[in-house]
Amino acid sequence: GLGFRRFWPYLGISLALGIPMAILSIGLVLVGLSPLLLLLAKAQAAKAIAMLLTVLLMLPILLILTAMSVVISAVMEFLLRACVLENLGAIASVRRGWTLVRGNLGKVAILWLTLFAVSLGWGVFMMPVSLVLIGVPVGIAAAVYAASHAIWPTVLVGILLGLPAFGLLIFLGGLYRVFHSAAWTLGYLQIAGKLPVASSSDQPSAVSGQISEVNP
Repeated sequence: GLGFRRFWPYLGISLALGIPMAILSIGLVLVGLSPLLLLLAKAQAAKAIAMLLTVLLMLPILLILTAMSVVISAVMEFLLRACVLENLGAIASVRRGWTLVRGNLGKVAILWLTLFAVSLGWGVFMMPVSLVLIGVPVGIAAAVYAASHAIWPTVLVGILLGLPAFGLLIFLGGLYRVFHSAAWTLGYLQIAGKLPVASSSDQPSAVSGQISEVNP
């Protein structure tokens, strides 16, 4: 199937970005932690300087790594979609995706910020929902135990109420992931100029077909 045929290009893309990112990250962290070698000295002043330099170096390094992870995550979305939607190999997908990102930095940044804001809003929404879905079964099970002082009725009630709640949490999480993937796919299609013409009668089916190729 399509998923199996795209496995090796997907793996190649992940390695092409992941290996350099891992090497660079490890190198930066080692540089940031290098002042700790002064702890080998017996002088207390050297140890104090080691801790101070480590903190001063690690703060900007952590900021750099965070910025790098944000950029890589956005670029990766385009590389993977170039692989699937344009049926390209790993190297060609990297070239195509990077070309699109580099030529449309503003649009990509706006798309990322928009989805980041949506993710924050979704997180805020899910916090009370999760508390309710988890708290209600736990509370009812605790009440059953308080009334009966029996383990098995408590466990049974917990399972009967907890499984649907857990399933609903999984469903909501999957729903958001589908939306997130579809949003990146539409963004890619728009930036790449591959959205169907608005006057076409089969536009909805064409767009949904392209999205379904990317969504898990």
